Amino acid sequence: MKLEEFSVNFEAIAIVNSMLIENVNMQMESEIADLLDRRMMSLFGVNSKPANKMDVQNTSRRLQKA
Repeated sequence: MKLEEFSVNFEAIAIVNSMLIENVNMQMESEIADLLDRRMMSLFGVNSKPANKMDVQNTSRRLQKA
């Protein structure tokens, strides 16, 4: 009887733990996307031409230094 109670409690803790980790991961993804959006808007403005691959990968700074 004691072992069954322990396994139920362990399963509940594991479920809550995985939900918490998933929630934190989703929040971090949205924070990073928000920071990228703000950065792109500050660099290129809201109504300008779309950014290309070179701008997104931070290679333009390396090219300017060369």
